[in-house]
Amino acid sequence: MFSLLDAKKGEVFVASFDGQGRRGLGPEHLARDRVQRWMDTVEPWGKWVVVGEVAEELDLRNVELIRDRSCDLPGAEAMAALAVARAASDDLALLEPLYVRPPDITQPAG
Repeated sequence: MFSLLDAKKGEVFVASFDGQGRRGLGPEHLARDRVQRWMDTVEPWGKWVVVGEVAEELDLRNVELIRDRSCDLPGAEAMAALAVARAASDDLALLEPLYVRPPDITQPAG
């Protein structure tokens, strides 16, 4: 399964997951026209399941698109549910954010 999220700026955040929900490749940020090539790097077997509203805007081959409010554009409710699930199984002091793309701003020179 591939998860695609609009990263704005002509890019998409991409990640792959197995049938158990374990992350495979990604997350990465790619130009919209590179998403199919990225997906093709994974050994294909049949149709890929793709979630996320931006997937409908891309010209993707051999995919089954799943559209649902819960996976199109994750909101606060979905993020809170994930946080609750992680809190029950992880040491919260060890959790760190995962920044997929560098920040747009930088520190002033000197």
